[in-house]
Amino acid sequence: MNKIISILTFLLLLSHFGWSAKVREADTLNQFDTQGKRTGYWVVDEGNDATTLDSESKRKEGRYIKGRKFGAWICYYPDGKTPRLIGEYLDNRPGGAYFRFDKKGELIQASTVPRKITPSQILEAHNGLFDCRMFFHNREMVAGQVFFAKRAFSSPYAYQFWVEESMHQNQSQNAHVDFNWLSQNYPQLYSTYLSVRTPRNVSVENPEIQNVVSKIERIQDSSPVSHSRNSMMNAPFVHAPRVARGVVFQPNGFNKLYTESDEIWIDGLFRNGQLKDGKVFVYDRDGVLLKVRIFKDGMYVSDGGL
Repeated sequence: MNKIISILTFLLLLSHFGWSAKVREADTLNQFDTQGKRTGYWVVDEGNDATTLDSESKRKEGRYIKGRKFGAWICYYPDGKTPRLIGEYLDNRPGGAYFRFDKKGELIQASTVPRKITPSQILEAHNGLFDCRMFFHNREMVAGQVFFAKRAFSSPYAYQFWVEESMHQNQSQNAHVDFNWLSQNYPQLYSTYLSVRTPRNVSVENPEIQNVVSKIERIQDSSPVSHSRNSMMNAPFVHAPRVARGVVFQPNGFNKLYTESDEIWIDGLFRNGQLKDGKVFVYDRDGVLLKVRIFKDGMYVSDGGL
């Protein structure tokens, strides 16, 4: 009898500690600092409102510092379980390695924000969510390895990936970080890469952004006197400008305008509410900077450096 009581007591204590851990976890999620800005670990839905880790409405999770995204984040498909993108953020903008997945959870792209690649074209990341090493040529990924922690998937996953005419991969359930495969195989992978393809830009996966990019590329190839060319290359008018707190938009003057996620959108001189001379920053749905459009005298003239 005493043995049964001891077992029941032990199970009760386990359930209590498990519940207490969940309560403590819930208490540390979705917090604000003394300035009213998001801080610590957050889980948000499609509308960027707070939700829970086990909610089907979950779309993103990661850490905020003073209302800005920092460190590793996970973006989910509508099922709230399958990762769509896993990547690093720096001051609210993608700032390191990132990985895209299809709806089956299979890796379809591995890359990095260009400014994070070292002169030797190597990137390493160790952030608690994933450990990776990638090698690049002319800023295009050639080969790499990544090890995802259990928090990203139902179990730890590892990928070996390389590019020939397209990206290839091997995947396995593996929690042990070991880059020996990459070190041993990279010379041959690099040689094959150079022999089968000319490095080129990764295509834009967001259909909406790709449509805009395609239109502008068609404009560049069209006649300089065509009506569509002139109309499509006009600088944007701004109807509801978002400026920094305490700053007033100047219809005739210099302005910095921001997106809803507080990223720089337009920077330059305005005339009558329209950009005259300056830059327009184009992002995809995950905040990855795609293009910097240069405008002069209200007309698009070229793309600037990222």
